[in-house]
Amino acid sequence: MMKPSDQYHKWVGWSEEDEVYLGHCPDVITGIHGNDPVVLYKDLCLVVDEVLTALQASGRALPKPKIRPKAQEQSTRGHGRYRQRRGGGTDNVGI
Repeated sequence: MMKPSDQYHKWVGWSEEDEVYLGHCPDVITGIHGNDPVVLYKDLCLVVDEVLTALQASGRALPKPKIRPKAQEQSTRGHGRYRQRRGGGTDNVGI
């Protein structure tokens, strides 16, 4: 069964400027940071789940998912993997 958090795009990327990994889920939270990308992604998923649970418990509507991975946008055109370079020296790979 799909969890509410599964509909939101989450990713981890390295920040040259900050010299840490940054975890992103812009539809729900600003972001988190850490030194291990695998641990950070797990923590990111946990934080997003907690925020959504708190919103639901307070009777507030969940934010509408707007951010989509590039591969999902292109899937109808037959393109492959998602790997995208973003500004600010961060190389983000959808996980």
